[in-house]
Amino acid sequence: MTPIVGIIIALLASWLAPNTRAVVVAVLIPLLAATLAQTWDLGADWGSNPPSTIRQASYWIVQLIIASIVTALAIGLRQVRLRRAARDDRSLARPAYSGRRGTYVVLSSSLALTVALFACWIWTKALGDTP
Repeated sequence: MTPIVGIIIALLASWLAPNTRAVVVAVLIPLLAATLAQTWDLGADWGSNPPSTIRQASYWIVQLIIASIVTALAIGLRQVRLRRAARDDRSLARPAYSGRRGTYVVLSSSLALTVALFACWIWTKALGDTP
């Protein structure tokens, strides 16, 4: 689950974030929330792996590797967009969406999306447990 969610987050963050710092923030916060949801899912014995999986160091090492690869992918995609924009002699800067304001917008929207998806996930788990 984490790599697929991470790739989607990387694509969206690299496309929406106004600068590299915002890309990193917009990737790491939702990815951390997805990892926590997955860990909770496994710990509650709702996943396909046993609950003891989350107590092993290898699980957390794999999660760190996935987070670093997804962050690198998002930064790389941002650099490709910057290079293409420079080659076409256009700017990626949007006046209403640049600098600190753009970072706050990306951060707040990624947090809101993460909370909404987490609530939907909880709701589907609650529906699945009822007889």
